[in-house]
Amino acid sequence: MSESPYSAMRARLADRTVKHYLRPTFRLHNSADDSVERLRFDALLDQLPSHLTRHEPSPKTWLLTGGAGSGKSTAVQQYAIALMDRHTPCVIVDNRTIRQLDVHGLTVKEFAKQSRPSGIDEKLWKAHVKKNRVVFLVDALNELEREFDGTPEWKFTWQLVAGSHDFTVLATSRRGADDLDRTVLRDVETVAIEPLAEQDIETYLGMRDAAATEALDEIRSGDMLGVASNPFMLSLLTDWLLGTRSVKDREIPRSRADLLRETVIRPYGDGRFGKVEKDAAERGLGMEAALCAAALAAITTGKGNADFLARDVSALLTRVWDNPDDATHAVAAFLDTQMVELVGDPAEGQYTLIHPAFVDFGLALAWQKTSPPPVVLDPTYLDQCLGDWIGLQPDPDSAVLTLLEPAAKPLAPELMVDILLANRGVLGEQVRGLLWRQLGACFSMGRQTRDRLATALAGLPPSGLRDGLQRGLLRDEEAKDSQFADDIRAALWTGSLDAQSLQQLRRTRYRNKREQTPRRQDRDEALAALRRAWLRERKNPLARRQSANWLGTHGGEPDIDDLRTAMLTDQDAPVRGACASALGRIGAVQAIPALLKAAETDAAPDVRGSAANALGLIGDTLAIPALTTALTQDTE
Repeated sequence: MSESPYSAMRARLADRTVKHYLRPTFRLHNSADDSVERLRFDALLDQLPSHLTRHEPSPKTWLLTGGAGSGKSTAVQQYAIALMDRHTPCVIVDNRTIRQLDVHGLTVKEFAKQSRPSGIDEKLWKAHVKKNRVVFLVDALNELEREFDGTPEWKFTWQLVAGSHDFTVLATSRRGADDLDRTVLRDVETVAIEPLAEQDIETYLGMRDAAATEALDEIRSGDMLGVASNPFMLSLLTDWLLGTRSVKDREIPRSRADLLRETVIRPYGDGRFGKVEKDAAERGLGMEAALCAAALAAITTGKGNADFLARDVSALLTRVWDNPDDATHAVAAFLDTQMVELVGDPAEGQYTLIHPAFVDFGLALAWQKTSPPPVVLDPTYLDQCLGDWIGLQPDPDSAVLTLLEPAAKPLAPELMVDILLANRGVLGEQVRGLLWRQLGACFSMGRQTRDRLATALAGLPPSGLRDGLQRGLLRDEEAKDSQFADDIRAALWTGSLDAQSLQQLRRTRYRNKREQTPRRQDRDEALAALRRAWLRERKNPLARRQSANWLGTHGGEPDIDDLRTAMLTDQDAPVRGACASALGRIGAVQAIPALLKAAETDAAPDVRGSAANALGLIGDTLAIPALTTALTQDTE
């Protein structure tokens, strides 16, 4: 852009804008015939002046509406860059501009003259102002009104967006403005930013990382598609899932609690709050307190959703903070954040949190410095609160270990799954393994617990499933019945596991046990040789593991060498574990040295566990020292 007089300003804006920008689609409502027209980003850009193509439309105000975090401020920056690419002068106006400049008594044209960016020729700028070519981009009209209502600053702002002048204006706001629509001094066109569809989300993930195929599965499994339809929340979610940063200097969330907390603190970092809100926050009456109150108000309505009344939030806050003015300002600021949407008539003061996850998170914030109350342990009422509470603790590992103590109330399977998924970046290896094995123990519990376990596991994304299988989810079942464990594993990978299919697998296992006949001495040696060959040569680890399981059930002394070799050398940990289990079922005394080595040195905890179980089945005294050491020193 070296030939453009706006190169310096464009570079400054480009340095501040987000990476991987997904251009929005706007919805234009035609009141004449009540139809809806969709407008792409470039189509709206073509409606604005372009000095490069000598396009000078009639002066108009375009009002872009959308919820907080829907990309309004980013759209302002992107339109400024696009206008400068067309050699069209523009001025960005936001709350910082109005705070820092003296606009008292200024006309719009005088303000335009004062707004020349450095690096642009003064005579050129004056010529553009004289011919009304400057486009004003007014960001967050609702925030300007909240901060400056009743002041000369607001009168000037209103003159800019609704007054009699010949400049084009593009303004953004959380909602439409009736007074603006009714002005007779200039034409006003209101367009709404559409939420991101699932295809948009997938496109954005591909822009971030071409290999991010599993991120959408994780968003779906966490019931976060509604949250991801908001561009700000989608960027945070993707930062968390991919472990990469989309905005310079913004921390990458390490847990879901980190992610949701970022939405709470965002207005302070973006300069969206004025002195009144900042002073109240310093006294503790900030957005965290407001979210806690809103979550409490929502859960006590008994509706089972995220709706609340603004007056209930104010009443809760004034019970803790004596100054009602502080509470009023805090609630007004909170209602303007991306966490909240209006429901129905504004006069009724009914709002909703944009996703039920914010109810759970708000309550987790409220209880973060105490032990979780009993309602948090009941997923019927709060299915994500405990996971967020863990993420808010200074030592998440210790918090989980306390919840898993023998004297504590057993955690429901769905809560353990949520703790694992919500805190994968903050939980240590040992605690994650402990949680997965605790989940695996639920396979042997009562029908209700097993049903809930199957439902919880069915919702796991592929990355979570891999983590669970590697960390011992099926360790106990492998030791008891490797074929049953393989059936569960296959059902998990194919997505067919649910409460009914798990029950059918159990019935099949018991029926097979009843019908099982003693192993014949004249086994099919040709088939056994084929299974040994598969164990040695098959590339598919599932085929090798199934061969080891078959040899464990039908094998004998001729199979020990191949099983022993595969246990020590196979690259796949489940195959090594299956070989160890098979050696234990065969009762291979001559394999004890190899089993001792596997129990002591194998890198995979599941393999060490299978080898230890095999040594226990063989029952030789040679294994006692190694088993004692494993019990006292192995951290898994």
